[in-house]
Amino acid sequence: MPGSNPGTWTPVTVTPAQDGSIVRLKLHQAVIFSGFGDTATYTSSSPSVFTVHPAGTSGGVTTTAGGQVVGQGDSNVTITNGTKTYTIQISAIGG
Repeated sequence: MPGSNPGTWTPVTVTPAQDGSIVRLKLHQAVIFSGFGDTATYTSSSPSVFTVHPAGTSGGVTTTAGGQVVGQGDSNVTITNGTKTYTIQISAIGG
């Protein structure tokens, strides 16, 4: 059974197959972006609702791209890799 804080739950995986869809999440819930490519860029239309974190390497540790719900409302996440652009709507509700 998961804890009561969505920030402690297993992150939701978002893939290119979800292009154009709405992902409904709770406050503090995390997302992992998978399958968009290593050079993809990620932009949130409303960082006060959903923050994005790009993939990277620091101190020998490699991280995958992801994000977290930080407020209630909707945010469109635009993911661009080369000439392909994906849009995922994050719809965030309270915990």
